[in-house]
Parts: sequence; structure tokens; C-alpha cells
Amino acid sequence: MRSPNFSVHRASKAKASPRKSRLGSAEVADFKTVLLRTCRHEDVMVIPTLQKLQGEWDRQAPEPYSQEVEHEEIFGGCAPPVPPVIQVIYEEQAPIQVICKGFYVEYALIHALFAALSSFPTITALKIEDCCISNEVVCTLAVLIPESPIVDLSLDGNVDIARDLPMLFNIGLHHLSLRRCSLTDEVMQKICKELEYNPRKTQKLLSLNLNMNCIGDEGCLALARALRSNRTLVSLSLCGNWITDEGACYLADVISKFRLTHEEIMLRRRRNFDRLLSRKTILDKALETWRTKSEIEKLKMVDRIAGKRARSMEAGQKGTLSSREKRRGMSYSEKSRSKRKSEARERATLIPEPSPTEMKDILHWVDSEVELDDHPFVAEVELDNCEYYCRGCWRLGNLNLAYNRITEHTVGRFLEAVCYQDQAFSNPRRGLLRLVIQPGNAIPRDSCPVAELNCVLQARCRKETTSEQVLDVSQQPEKRPPKK
Repeated sequence: MRSPNFSVHRASKAKASPRKSRLGSAEVADFKTVLLRTCRHEDVMVIPTLQKLQGEWDRQAPEPYSQEVEHEEIFGGCAPPVPPVIQVIYEEQAPIQVICKGFYVEYALIHALFAALSSFPTITALKIEDCCISNEVVCTLAVLIPESPIVDLSLDGNVDIARDLPMLFNIGLHHLSLRRCSLTDEVMQKICKELEYNPRKTQKLLSLNLNMNCIGDEGCLALARALRSNRTLVSLSLCGNWITDEGACYLADVISKFRLTHEEIMLRRRRNFDRLLSRKTILDKALETWRTKSEIEKLKMVDRIAGKRARSMEAGQKGTLSSREKRRGMSYSEKSRSKRKSEARERATLIPEPSPTEMKDILHWVDSEVELDDHPFVAEVELDNCEYYCRGCWRLGNLNLAYNRITEHTVGRFLEAVCYQDQAFSNPRRGLLRLVIQPGNAIPRDSCPVAELNCVLQARCRKETTSEQVLDVSQQPEKRPPKK
């Protein structure tokens, strides 16, 4: 699955029907050979077969290849179990996705699969669906995924993985699907702690699919708390859960302007203080370096000047020393030169501060070294009537709330939030662009608030499309007129 340019709603357009096509035997043999070798190395009991597909995943019955390993040799002549079928999707002669669906995945098979994936960096999507995996497998995935090219993971239909699911967040995944995993509000509270603000170097999750679980209003409250500081999640799907108006209003409030709590204000102050302290430390080191360098340069200059003066005086007094001066062991000129050096060093230490121009350059360098704090409670806060307000979660662009327990009351809250975003953000890419709230909820089909909300969202989508077209035109090279 490819990463969406803006949000997952772009990827929901109609796609060409999946096509099966035989590829070159060399390409297939490469991946198949590597996988079989790693399976033998990891002592996998049931060696899987491969099914190659071109394009998107074909949900028809699999057509496995001929198996190269004799299962009778492994199971002592007894009837071997049916070998699992692993589907591999190809695009332009390169594998891009691996699908394990509907069979028990051995613990050793996970290690063998990732050992094979290390040789194929084009495979970025992995689906392990309805495979009855355990929490131990989830822990193994959390360890192996950061060292692999996998950025798209689907664990749909695995109901015994709730305990260690938080380990799958902040490991570099862009897309995570957890449909039909029996997730409850208690599990969501643990997961959402990992969805809160993290440095963007580790938090890269763009889309999260939580369809057909057991998430209620408390789970939505935990999601809303995480979205107060999360600025990476683009798409959130909560279709087929137990969400009522209360839980949906939590999400509507977080995409609009909201007031910071006391804990969030204290967090903002602490982060500002830490940044100022870091800036002061860097400035002190910069001034110390400048003073050391300046003193060395001044001492070298003093030594050069004193040496020139001494040499000139020695040249003028050469051959004129009396017998008394010769008996002293050190001439008067040498003593005076040493005295002048010490005096010059003392004068140099009395002027340690840089000039205004040099100080300006130092401050400019220090500001470039101190990173700006991109935490929403620092970078996106404004003061209004002695209260701190955040502009809201503008990153979320796609929200699916179909097939829940939502009424028309929630539509008005979302309409207010979308209208606020339309006025607050001039950039059409910021803010909600797609909201799926029908069908499956207690909302009439001819609801006026729903029609008005759809009109506002469609207008925002048109603005976003127009801005993309203008951007594409501006990035195209200018065509030169033909030479006459």
C-alpha cells in the first residue's frame, strides 16, 4: 500500500481490478529461494508456498506454486499438514507486499520472513491477518520492524494481541490496521499514551484503522487527549464501534480551538525554560570559545610586535655593551622585552568581550544551533483573555465514524469545528477534509446539517485540489521557445 499524498481519502478512489500475471521465473526464484532458505535456517515446521500477484491483492482462492520441499521427509511419511500460502504482490517486476492470511503463523516463520525481507527493500507492506498470533509475536514484530523496510502493517482479525499493542507505535510505521482485534476502552487508553506528542523522528504514524472493535466513549476520550498534541496522524477510522454522541463530540472539540489545562500550561512553561537554559549553555560555550581564540590571537600579535621591537633595539645597541652589562647575563633590552610582553598579556586579558558586530554574529549562530520547539502547546498557542488556547488538531484530514451510535446533534458540533478551521487556516491542506458519518448512524439521509457539512468539506477539497495544481505548475520547468 502506498503512502497517501495528503490523506487516506485520496487512496479510496476506484482502482483497477486486480490482475494475476506470471512474472519472470528468475525474479520469482530469487524471493522464493531466499524465503525457503531462511525457513530451513529457522527450523520452520511447515514450509509455506508462494502465490505471486501483479498489482493489488486478489481475494480469490490462492493458487500455490509447486513445493520444492518434500514434507514426507519432515513428518516421517505421515500425511503432512496443508502448507500455508503466502501471497506476494509485485509491481513492475519488484515485490512490494507480503500477505499472510488465514493460517497459523509459527513464531519461527516470523523470523524467517523478516530475514528474507532484509534482501528485498522494495517490500514495504506486511499483512498478517486472521493468523491467531499471540503477544509474543507482537513483541517480535516490534523488535524486527525498525530494522526492516516495513512501514505498512496490518494485523486484522487477531484478537489476542491487545496487551503488547502499544509497542507497535513509534517504531517507524506509517500505516497500522487493527480491524477486528476486539480492542476495548481499556486497551485504547494504553495505546493512546503512545499516540501523544513525540519527536517527529520517531513518531511517523499517518493512518490508523480501528474498524469493527469494541471502542466506546471512553476510548474516544483517550483518542481526543492524544490528538491534542499529535500532529502526525492524518487518517483515523473508527467505523463499526460503540461510539455515541458523547464520544464523537470529544473528537469534534479537539479539531477546533481548545483551552489548555493546568497540566498543559505547566508543560509549556517547562519546555520554554528548558529551551532558554539550553540556549544559555550554548551561548556560554560560544563566548568561551571566542575569548580563548581572541586571547591566543592577541598574544601572538603581542609576541610579534615585541619581537620586532627587541630585534630593532638589539640591532641599534649591538657592539656598544659595556663590560658591566656583559657580566649581568641578560641584557637590558631582553628584560625590557619580557616586561613589555607581560604587560601586553595583562592588557589583553582586560578586554575579553566581543564587539557589537561580533556579538551579533555569535547570537545569530547560537539561535541557529538551538532547535525550535515544535510541541503544539508551545508553537501553536495564543493568549486570549489571560487564557492559553491551542489552534486544534489541524493535521487530521480523514475521519470515519460510520456505523456507530451517533445522532444529528454531533453533526452540528463538527460543522462548527470545520467552519472554524476554514477561517483559521488559510492553507487548505490544514484541517478536516473528509468526514464519513453516514450510513449506519441515527441520522436522516436528508439531514440539513449533514448537507451543509458536506458542502463545506467539498469546498475545502476543491481549494486543496486547486492549490496542488498550482503547486505542480509552479514546479514544472519553464518551456523555452523554439529557436528560429
